[in-house]
Amino acid sequence: MNLKGCCREISRPGDLWLFCRLTGLMALMPVLLRAWSLPTLLRVLGGRRGGQREPDRRQWQRIIRLGRRATGLYARLGRHICLMRSLVLFHFLQRAGLDVHIHFGLINNDPKLGHCWVSLEGEPFLENLDHAQDYLLLYSVG
Repeated sequence: MNLKGCCREISRPGDLWLFCRLTGLMALMPVLLRAWSLPTLLRVLGGRRGGQREPDRRQWQRIIRLGRRATGLYARLGRHICLMRSLVLFHFLQRAGLDVHIHFGLINNDPKLGHCWVSLEGEPFLENLDHAQDYLLLYSVG
């Protein structure tokens, strides 16, 4: 993903503002992860704004579309992309009113092969988890 592709996705000022918020939180995430424990960070990120409300389909589609672009730019830096992507999507989709959960697990029970993913309405979301049975689920929030 390149910057030109990102510009094509931004069609109105609200998209630009959302993209800036997505990339800003993604850039800030390493600092937040060092400053707070994971449970504290998840409590902060998972807070729903204004209580329960009906999800706006167009809004969450924008979050997904622009979140993928932001993740693509961030992945070029070689960061822990599954963790960053999942935390950011968890935050924005929760605030959009969706039933979203974040999961942490190990691949083949190997502590060196951790993975983080988001589920939407009980199904893995934006993930290629063909081998889901190979994951040992350690922790879920949502």
